[in-house]
Order: sequence, then C-alpha cells, then structure tokens
Amino acid sequence: MFKKGLCVVLVGCLLGFAARWGAIAKYRLASEINPSHADYYKVICGPMSLSCAMARLGVNATAAQVAKTCRVTPYGVSLIDLADFAGGQSTIANTITELSWDDLRNINGVAVLFVNGDHYICVDPRVDNSDGSLRVYDGDAPARWCSRTELERIWTGKALVLEKRRPATPSDRPQLEWDECYIDHGLIPQGEAPVYAFEFHNRGCQDLIVQDIKVSCGCTKPTLSQKRVAPGETARIEVSLNLEGREGRVQQSVFVETNDPIIPISLLRVACATPRRRAISTEAMRFDDISRGGQLKQQFIVAAPGFEGIEVRNANFNLEGNAISDRDLSCSISWKPIRAATKMLSSRLGFAATPGDYLIEVAFEARNNCPIETFRGELVITVDSNAVPATHRVSIEGSVVQDAYAAPQVALITLGPGPNDGGAAEIRLRSRTHKRIQVNRINTGGVHALQIALKKGTGEREATYVVSTRLPKILPGDVPVSGEVVFELEGNSRVTVPVTIFRAPAIKLPEDRSNGSQAQ
Repeated sequence: MFKKGLCVVLVGCLLGFAARWGAIAKYRLASEINPSHADYYKVICGPMSLSCAMARLGVNATAAQVAKTCRVTPYGVSLIDLADFAGGQSTIANTITELSWDDLRNINGVAVLFVNGDHYICVDPRVDNSDGSLRVYDGDAPARWCSRTELERIWTGKALVLEKRRPATPSDRPQLEWDECYIDHGLIPQGEAPVYAFEFHNRGCQDLIVQDIKVSCGCTKPTLSQKRVAPGETARIEVSLNLEGREGRVQQSVFVETNDPIIPISLLRVACATPRRRAISTEAMRFDDISRGGQLKQQFIVAAPGFEGIEVRNANFNLEGNAISDRDLSCSISWKPIRAATKMLSSRLGFAATPGDYLIEVAFEARNNCPIETFRGELVITVDSNAVPATHRVSIEGSVVQDAYAAPQVALITLGPGPNDGGAAEIRLRSRTHKRIQVNRINTGGVHALQIALKKGTGEREATYVVSTRLPKILPGDVPVSGEVVFELEGNSRVTVPVTIFRAPAIKLPEDRSNGSQAQ
C-alpha cells in the first residue's frame, strides 16, 4: 500500500510539473512571437530594456533573443535572469546593485531600472542634458528626458548596471567594435530630417573591410566614411531618414556586413517620432441600419500627439433632436489602453497608433419599439495629457431600421401567355439579428386574387413564402397590375412587399422553310 501511495504522489507531482512547465513554455512562446497577447508589453519590458541597454553599448541582442533565454513567466522576468543573459556577453560587465540618483549619473555605462514595482526601463546617463535630466528608453515609446523628481517617484534604487569590457589582448584577425548600435532621437519636429552617426573601430590586427550595407526601407540612406579600416582606426556610418509624409513612431534597421569572423553581420537600429497631426483617428462616425432589438459597434483611437501619454477620464454621447430618445436608443462607451496590436489597429483605422494610446469602443442598441428614424448627436471625450485636460468631439449620425426585412424588396410575378396560365414569386423574410421569424398575419392589398403559402423546409430564422396568382383578365401587353403583401410580425412590426404582375406576350416561332417548296 505504501509503494502504491508513493507512486500516486509521484505521478501527481510529475503531472503538476508538466502542466506548469507547459504553461510557462506556452507563455514564453507568446512573449517571443505574439505581440497581440494581452500581457505582451507587461512581460517583455525586461527583455526590451536589456536589449536597448546592450545596443547602447554596441552589442546586438534583440528582445526576442533575451526573452528566449531568460525564464519569462506570466509575472515577467527577474533582474537576476537579465544579468545572467548579459553575463554571457564577453564584452559586457554587469552588476546588480542599489543606486542613488547621484550614483546613477556617475556610472560609466547604462542601467536597467526596476520601476513602479512591475516594470523595467533603460537609462543612459552618458547622454548629457543641460538641465541634469537623464535619457530614458521605455519600450516602444520615443526616448525622452526624465528629471530626478520624476524618476525617484517611481524608482527605489534597484538597478542592473552594464559597462563595456574590452578584451585584454587584441585579436589576430579583424575585430569590429561599435560605440553603439541603437540611437533614438526621441520626439522631433515635423519636417526635420534626422541623421544618426554610428562610429566603429577595428580592434584586431588585420584590416576590417565593410563588404555590404543593406537597409530595411527606402527612406533610410546610409553613408560610409571608409570601406577599409586599418587596425586601431575608427570609421563611421551616417544614416539619414526621410520622414516626408510620415508621422508617429518610426523605427528602421541597417545591416552591415564585414569580414569580422565573429560578427559578420551587425544590426544598427535608428528611431524617432514626429508629432501626429491628429489626436483622434476620426471626427465623424456613421451607424447606419441599426436594427430594432439589435446592436452595432465601432472603434476609434484617442492619442497624445506628442507621445507623452494620456488617460481617458470620461466619455458621453448627447442625442440631438427629439425623434429618438435615449430610452429607445442606448449608447455604451468603453475604453482601454492599446498596449499591443498597434500595427493591426494602425492599418485598420488608418492612424499611427502607439501602446500608450486609447482604443474607444462605441456601441448603440435599439429597443424593440424604437422609432424607425435617423438620429444624430455628439460624442465628447475628456482626457488628461500630462495632467492637462483636453476635450475631443466626434460627430455621430445613424439610422434605426426594422429587424425583419424582405428579399427581394419587390415581388415580380410573370404570368404565362395563355389566359389561364398563372405565375408565382418567392418572398424571403429574414432577421438582421438572426432572430426567429414569427408571422402572425398576412394581408394583401390592391390585388385580391393573390395566394400565399409558406414554403416547406423553411427554417426559424428565415421564412420563405410563395405568392401566386392567375388573373385571366390580364392580357399580353396590358399595363402591369400592382398590389402588396403585408406581413404582420411578432412585436407589432410589419414588412410590406410591393407586388407587380404582368402577362408575358406569346412568342411566335418562325416557320421552318428548310425543306424546300411544296410538292406538285
């Protein structure tokens, strides 16, 4: 019994471990390749900050590579895991320590800081500013300056410090060393053409040769100072960006191929942001054909033009006129930070979205007895941008229609050429909200000889009726006879279908004269 119980315990532990490992592995996969995951930016901020810090020191490592090596969990990643990854780089020395503001300003390198109890940012004190603030890199947001007061409000002193470490003896081959691999100019004025200068050195004992330079976009133009770099010499690549017609966050890559046997291809990244011309993705919306008892939703984006971040405080919709009241037509408004899926939303809504922007969803729902009318009104959104309130207004127009409708909208009955020949047409009743069609009564107007029957095999969400008649008094060529069929439905609604009836003319076939003249 003891052995049997022990086996059960061991099997349970193994299954629990497998489930936990599977969940972690699945989440790690999501953090690497699925930016649309709800918590992507929450767990990837550590790898992104370390990737940025290493690139500022001239070492290439993408956020995906860091996330793949570190133990990324649904709760993020620890400073120890980030330090272990950085420790695997021979050209970087790293230390986890507690720093003050003054200590941070005096380090000869960069630092990854743990802030707000759940987030990482990269700080480079080597980038000087006249007012004493520090350069901060925070995920996909543009680089910005951060004051002592602002940083100490969110940072307790925990930091991973990275400094460049140079090999004691030079290589007997070409050896490439970059001063930095990533430059972010932050927010720049509209119309400015930014230029980025990347300096590199040959620390080896043979000539370093730049064999090729490729770019990720035609807007990026690299200029090389010299193709061959002797041992101990320094060269540079200047990268210019053409931002004509572009707004929002811009990030491009430059791939440099050399004869360095250890690092044959280097990745240089450039970034900046230009103020968006609009702070809202649309100023007018249309909600056409909201069916009674149905709902219609649309989305738009609210942003801060300067990328400083916003917070939506309030939103409300005000109906204009008295044709429809808010008791008949309700409007619900919800909002949330975008965080991820910025590329998908930017493409769908035609707006340069960033993770700090807000996605607003507006939903209208019409009651079953809502008047069938058009409506209009104004949506007012109140936001805070750096504690400064702002108001955005969106004009909204729409219409309420009946849920049930007929297809076709006009029934055309063609009678045969003979006086006793009849004809028929089908009318399909459908629901816009896919509800059950319940016909309580059918009336006819204008023509009393119409016969109406429910077609066999009709489902609950679509009712097909066959309308037939004979009308022997109608002759070929007569003016068509008009009538209508009125379907009275559940909920005191009705669908009226006009009916047009005419008789087809008799078609005379030409005589067949192919057999020649009549026999004599």
